[in-house]
Amino acid sequence: MLNDAKRNMYLSYPLKPNQVFDNITLDRKSTYVFPFAKTEIILVADVIELDSAHRMSMSEGYLDALARSATKSKENLSNYEPVFLLENGKAYGGRVVSIGKRKATVFYVNASGLIRVGNKRYSDIYKTQNLEELQRNVGVSIGEEWNFSLHRSVKSYFNLQGKVIGMNSSRLLLQTKTGAQSISIEEIAGKN
Repeated sequence: MLNDAKRNMYLSYPLKPNQVFDNITLDRKSTYVFPFAKTEIILVADVIELDSAHRMSMSEGYLDALARSATKSKENLSNYEPVFLLENGKAYGGRVVSIGKRKATVFYVNASGLIRVGNKRYSDIYKTQNLEELQRNVGVSIGEEWNFSLHRSVKSYFNLQGKVIGMNSSRLLLQTKTGAQSISIEEIAGKN
């Protein structure tokens, strides 16, 4: 019976390339009329679509419905908000799926195209939107190219050039020629 329900789900909505079923829910309904019994199994799933860069995209209606149930973290992150994560010099796009006290759970696609869900510290999550106040305080905006002078010690400065692709309350995420890099906002001595 379960296999029939699964087959019906696949036949009723054939997946396109870069689409996957997610959040699959199984409902079972039984009706009894003595001496007969009828059982139905219903499978329901969300369709997640990945673009060619293995980033997730969801319909606007679906995102609006999710945003209505959103909660905020102390870092001003919302559920289902698009974010970047930094792992091994690469920035991965993802979405926050739940908010905790010290960490958020993020749904993302890694370099191999594999879907991952992981608990990440807020300091490792970089916002990409709704950053007006932070951008004003730091003097840097998402999408801008900068050449930063980073203060490494009392007499030492390091220059780093890149495009700002994300930020959080303490760090900027830059896309440089050699990959993605995170720098401390306090470390910025000058920019031009």
